[in-house]
Amino acid sequence: MLNDYKNLEIVNLPHAPKGEELGRILNDAYAVTLDTSTGPITAGIIDKMEKCKIIVTLSTGYDHIDLKAASKKGIYVCNVSNYCVEEVADQTLGFLITITRKMQRLSKLGADFESYQKVGPVRRLRGRTLGLIGVGKIGKAVSERAKAFGLQVIAYDPYVPAGSLPDIKQVELKELLHTADIISIHSLLTNETRHMISTEQFKEMKDGVFIINCGRGGIIDHDPFIEALKSGKVAGAGVDVYEKEPPDPKDPLLHMEQVFATPHTAFNSIEADMDRQRIPIEEITRVLNDELPKGIVNMAMLEKK
Repeated sequence: MLNDYKNLEIVNLPHAPKGEELGRILNDAYAVTLDTSTGPITAGIIDKMEKCKIIVTLSTGYDHIDLKAASKKGIYVCNVSNYCVEEVADQTLGFLITITRKMQRLSKLGADFESYQKVGPVRRLRGRTLGLIGVGKIGKAVSERAKAFGLQVIAYDPYVPAGSLPDIKQVELKELLHTADIISIHSLLTNETRHMISTEQFKEMKDGVFIINCGRGGIIDHDPFIEALKSGKVAGAGVDVYEKEPPDPKDPLLHMEQVFATPHTAFNSIEADMDRQRIPIEEITRVLNDELPKGIVNMAMLEKK
């Protein structure tokens, strides 16, 4: 699609430069696609991007890009918001079943059929309450799947208008923490959501709650999370994202038997990868044609139009 533009040169970087080196390389770029491994796209880097009209991150999260600086420079920032919705929702339900049924611990018993009681009691899923923190496309997809298992679904999302989710009961965060048997996080990482689940929030939760995080690692304060797992306040967790990525190999989250951990791969499928390649090209093409991109996340750019 981009090859149709004769004056456009497409440059693929064989490695992920950072800092000043990246700024120098991007000086002449009209459009940029990148992912979180590129590192933070700071105001200093953006200031060197003299010709850029659009940055597309190959992820749903965009906390690695300085949106204010991009808007000041007149650069659209877009994410691939429709990418990997089904995959992350599927993995969330996989986590939910695995940790509540204690399957990751039972699998280690092998053929020792008489020792299943060693992992402790297991509760029926039907009738229990799933609390969603963040109800965008992924949160809604998780809700659809959870209802098929007979779960009651409640949700907290201050950016979703009250009454706009007819099949989900919207509640305040404190009520969700008090009520949910299972909490699943699907928010973006922002200054507002960083460490929104910390010591005080764990105190508000039910004893023996289960937690799933397929959102961003920094939403949960790491050390209080470990303490809540050690104390049994949190009975089990499914974790795909980490506050530091890649995590320290000695991070307790990777070694606790009540935690089912995966290496930030909830996005993964052949179909999702195809979407991840297609969507940025479509967004860049829109800008080349003087059209608005669809996945704008720096909304200040719309105010300039």
